[in-house]
Amino acid sequence: MKVAKNASFAFWLYRSKQNSDGLVPVYMRIASHGQKTELSTGLHVSPTDWDKKQCRVKGESLESSFINEQLENFTRSFYEACNAIRRRDGVLNVAILKRLILGEEISNRTLLELMTYHNKQVGKLVGSDYTASTHKRYLITEKLVSDFLKSQKRADIPLNELGHKFLNELEVYLKADKHQQHNTAIKYLKNLKVILNKGVLWEWIEKNPFNGYKTTEKNIYKDFLTSQEVSVIEGKTFNIARLENVKKAFLFQCYTGLAYSDIASLTQEDIREHLGATWIWRSRDKTGNPIRVPLSDKALALIDLNARKPINIMSNQRMNCYLKEIADTCSIHKHLTTHCARRTFATLSLTEGVSIESVASMLGHSNISVTQKHYARVQPEKILAEMKHN
Repeated sequence: MKVAKNASFAFWLYRSKQNSDGLVPVYMRIASHGQKTELSTGLHVSPTDWDKKQCRVKGESLESSFINEQLENFTRSFYEACNAIRRRDGVLNVAILKRLILGEEISNRTLLELMTYHNKQVGKLVGSDYTASTHKRYLITEKLVSDFLKSQKRADIPLNELGHKFLNELEVYLKADKHQQHNTAIKYLKNLKVILNKGVLWEWIEKNPFNGYKTTEKNIYKDFLTSQEVSVIEGKTFNIARLENVKKAFLFQCYTGLAYSDIASLTQEDIREHLGATWIWRSRDKTGNPIRVPLSDKALALIDLNARKPINIMSNQRMNCYLKEIADTCSIHKHLTTHCARRTFATLSLTEGVSIESVASMLGHSNISVTQKHYARVQPEKILAEMKHN
């Protein structure tokens, strides 16, 4: 076993692959940071001529000298590869060491280079393939990765050096140093995973280092309103115009299940007559999935069908801020947000007997599994009513 700083190698005989001449292949095993890999030297020797301690062929024949010279070349290549990676301020990754020893070309593409390029491409497609909020989310992910690298005293990192160790350290950094909740940290890791998948597609990197790395969100209970709590808000009139406008926008979400971005971009053209009813008929900004929601009388009373923008709405941040005031005024001890309204719509619709397939369609979900996981909350009243019928 020969050792360099944080890396080692050894030559060994692959005895089970002995050929018809009684010769066995010589392999090289490389280890670094708990990882191992192997490569064939292309050399074959007689097991009886092999010096296991020296990892060389015994004797001074021309053939022995040739094989030992080739093994020395592999040894020299190992140390040169280690030094080349260190000069780049890189981590000794066994896959990269192997490729360098074999003389294969190594890409110099870096992680931040990929993220910057990806995010510029996304920015150009905002309004067609992506929303501004999605672009912003990718930019925040890039900033967090950059901050993490700086904390490691690195300006960047080659894509080929990424592995589970890097991803685990990034996850710990997001939670411990940036004080993010588990699900928030996982969402940023998933953003990075998407970007790295693009890197594979663009042939900047051979495989996604996330392969085999678990990024599972915890199933956390999130607030929704009961029908009684919605009624309390309905019956409250606010003398302050901004609160009254926020109340109406929030209730409209409770009646339709529309996400904030979809209400913010809602236009007169998105409202049409169909089957004797008035519908919201459009695609979701986030996913492009179709939304088909029949408007109730309560929902229709909140919008102006003759206006280019049927409902007034402010920024999501300001709405959530004012919803806290509305919750306090109405003595509702829940965390009201624009997304709470979306969950309320799904839960109350299911409680009233609407099928989960219809609810998923109105929410713009491509399948009901998303609806079941994040939005389906069965209220005690429904459970009690169903038990009484049994």
